[in-house]
Amino acid sequence: MFETAQFRTGIEERLQAAVREFHLRRYAPSIPDTLQFLAIAHEEVLIAAEQSKPPTQRRGTSEAFASASTLAMGAGRIAAARKSLDLEMVDIARSYAMQFCRVWPFCR
Repeated sequence: MFETAQFRTGIEERLQAAVREFHLRRYAPSIPDTLQFLAIAHEEVLIAAEQSKPPTQRRGTSEAFASASTLAMGAGRIAAARKSLDLEMVDIARSYAMQFCRVWPFCR
């Protein structure tokens, strides 16, 4: 599910939205790689856990994209606060830490 080009594009779209929202120039090219890697690394365990839930309570791509938006917007705020023109990996890392594992599927 998370290894697809569509998932990668979805992550990039959320990062681009944060760049626009906070009037930044760009995001670091390593950010989508890292987020996709995290989702793929956790996929087997997370999908198994989701399969044990009733169908109406299972999370999927839409929740993953909502989490990507949360991370990207948080990182955008952090970049803007430090007066950076670029959204960097350090901003994503700080946003990730602030979410304390509430960003499914990027942590488990």
